[in-house]
Amino acid sequence: MVKIQYGLAGFFSGVFIGFLLTLVEMRFMEYSRHPSRMFALVAFTIIFCAISGIAVALKILQQKK
Repeated sequence: MVKIQYGLAGFFSGVFIGFLLTLVEMRFMEYSRHPSRMFALVAFTIIFCAISGIAVALKILQQKK
């Protein structure tokens, strides 16, 4: 049960960090010229941050045991 809680917490924290990173990405890339590329980049960033958030949270849980 604790593993699921840590996984969910890592997922949501990763998603929110991903949203913050996409704001930075939008500043560097002209999203009005390449809307489909920007959509793919945003989706990839959020998914990558969510998965890495889960991995980090589960690693923290292992270190606590």
